[in-house]
Amino acid sequence: MRSNRVFIALVLEKYLNKYMKIRAIVHPAEEGGYWAEVPGLPGCITEGETIEEVIINLKDAIEGWLEVANSREAIDSTDRVVEIAV
Repeated sequence: MRSNRVFIALVLEKYLNKYMKIRAIVHPAEEGGYWAEVPGLPGCITEGETIEEVIINLKDAIEGWLEVANSREAIDSTDRVVEIAV
Protein backbone atom coordinates (compact mmCIF):
# COMPACT_ATOMS: atom_id res chain seq x y z
CA MET A 1 0.00 0.00 0.00
CA ARG A 2 2.87 2.36 0.74
CA SER A 3 4.12 2.18 -2.87
CA ASN A 4 0.66 3.36 -4.02
CA ARG A 5 0.96 6.37 -1.72
CA VAL A 6 4.33 7.28 -3.19
CA PHE A 7 3.02 6.88 -6.75
CA ILE A 8 -0.04 9.03 -6.08
CA ALA A 9 2.11 11.63 -4.35
CA LEU A 10 4.45 11.74 -7.35
CA VAL A 11 1.59 12.15 -9.81
CA LEU A 12 -0.11 14.85 -7.77
CA GLU A 13 3.07 16.79 -7.07
CA LYS A 14 3.90 16.88 -10.77
CA TYR A 15 0.30 17.74 -11.67
CA LEU A 16 0.01 20.57 -9.17
CA ASN A 17 3.39 22.12 -9.98
CA LYS A 18 3.16 22.03 -13.78
CA TYR A 19 1.24 20.43 -16.57
CA MET A 20 2.00 16.88 -17.47
CA LYS A 21 1.25 14.91 -20.59
CA ILE A 22 -1.10 11.96 -20.22
CA ARG A 23 -1.86 9.64 -23.10
CA ALA A 24 -5.52 9.03 -23.92
CA ILE A 25 -7.12 6.95 -26.63
CA VAL A 26 -10.12 8.41 -28.48
CA HIS A 27 -12.53 5.98 -30.14
CA PRO A 28 -15.45 6.69 -32.48
CA ALA A 29 -18.69 5.75 -30.72
CA GLU A 30 -21.15 3.46 -32.51
CA GLU A 31 -24.02 5.87 -31.85
CA GLY A 32 -22.00 8.85 -33.10
CA GLY A 33 -19.54 11.11 -31.37
CA TYR A 34 -16.53 9.77 -29.52
CA TRP A 35 -15.49 8.15 -26.28
CA ALA A 36 -12.04 8.20 -24.70
CA GLU A 37 -10.06 6.27 -22.14
CA VAL A 38 -6.84 6.93 -20.23
CA PRO A 39 -4.97 3.60 -19.99
CA GLY A 40 -2.65 4.90 -17.27
CA LEU A 41 -5.59 5.83 -15.03
CA PRO A 42 -7.85 2.76 -14.68
CA GLY A 43 -11.52 3.62 -15.01
CA CYS A 44 -10.87 7.12 -16.37
CA ILE A 45 -13.21 7.37 -19.37
CA THR A 46 -15.37 10.06 -20.95
CA GLU A 47 -17.32 10.89 -24.09
CA GLY A 48 -18.29 13.79 -26.32
CA GLU A 49 -19.96 14.70 -29.59
CA THR A 50 -16.76 16.16 -31.11
CA ILE A 51 -13.03 15.63 -30.65
CA GLU A 52 -12.81 19.08 -29.06
CA GLU A 53 -15.53 18.18 -26.55
CA VAL A 54 -13.83 14.87 -25.74
CA ILE A 55 -10.54 16.69 -25.04
CA ILE A 56 -12.27 19.14 -22.69
CA ASN A 57 -14.06 16.24 -20.99
CA LEU A 58 -10.78 14.30 -20.72
CA LYS A 59 -9.20 17.15 -18.80
CA ASP A 60 -12.13 17.13 -16.36
CA ALA A 61 -12.07 13.34 -16.06
CA ILE A 62 -8.31 13.26 -15.38
CA GLU A 63 -8.55 16.02 -12.77
CA GLY A 64 -11.40 14.15 -11.07
CA TRP A 65 -9.50 10.86 -11.14
CA LEU A 66 -6.45 12.48 -9.53
CA GLU A 67 -8.55 14.19 -6.86
CA VAL A 68 -10.21 10.90 -5.91
CA ALA A 69 -6.86 9.10 -5.87
CA ASN A 70 -5.44 11.76 -3.58
CA SER A 71 -8.39 11.64 -1.18
CA ARG A 72 -8.13 7.86 -0.82
CA GLU A 73 -4.47 7.72 0.16
CA ALA A 74 -3.31 10.33 2.64
CA ILE A 75 0.43 10.92 2.83
CA ASP A 76 1.83 10.32 6.30
CA SER A 77 4.09 12.92 7.84
CA THR A 78 6.90 10.34 7.76
CA ASP A 79 6.52 9.70 4.01
CA ARG A 80 8.77 11.38 1.46
CA VAL A 81 7.75 12.64 -1.93
CA VAL A 82 10.40 12.07 -4.58
CA GLU A 83 10.43 13.05 -8.22
CA ILE A 84 11.97 10.65 -10.71
CA ALA A 85 12.73 11.56 -14.31
CA VAL A 86 12.78 8.71 -16.83
